[in-house]
Amino acid sequence: MNLMSIPISELLYSFPELEVTLEKYTRSLHSVKSLNLHQFFSTLDTQLSTCKSEIKQVFTDVFYSRYKELPIEQKIHLIVSQFHSQHRELLPVIINNAREVEYKYAEHPACPIGLSRILSDFSDDLCGHMDQEEHFLFPPLLARGEEGLFPIIAVTHHSHDRHMHVMADIEELTNDLVAPEGIGAPWVTLYEQLNELFLQLYIHILLENTLLFDE
Repeated sequence: MNLMSIPISELLYSFPELEVTLEKYTRSLHSVKSLNLHQFFSTLDTQLSTCKSEIKQVFTDVFYSRYKELPIEQKIHLIVSQFHSQHRELLPVIINNAREVEYKYAEHPACPIGLSRILSDFSDDLCGHMDQEEHFLFPPLLARGEEGLFPIIAVTHHSHDRHMHVMADIEELTNDLVAPEGIGAPWVTLYEQLNELFLQLYIHILLENTLLFDE
């Protein structure tokens, strides 16, 4: 699943619910259909943060509506296969690219110095959290529902809140994941990858909070 890099025209085919939101931020939806979401975000200025938030919510609502009637075993399988696996694949690549950007553009005033260290710590935290869910939360949740799992679920909610805060801190460090105009491909690619990771992680967290723990 890659939501940020496919053309908006293709995205609308799979997620027609996005159309109303996108139309609020462009004079002509037709004129931006060849762009992907990352490119579309680069056309915005003061409205960027609001637009991102609304698009994240649309995606979350769509996934929720598609998953909500499924048996819990299918919900867990989809969350692990579509989100946990994607995060594990993306994070090492992103960390390496962050190191490259910090080294190559160290003298640039907008260089996100320290980003690779933050991401490395974030990866350890997130991957450890997902491992714990898969080993200690999901199996008993499948077996007996939420009975007796309140302490583990409370820790999970706390971890989710922490991950949201880290994403917000990284967005502040990186100018809302907008690379400087005219900068080289490594920096642009890094922020594209982070936009993808953060969109997926946002959807993932809200789906778990609403689909699994309110069963």
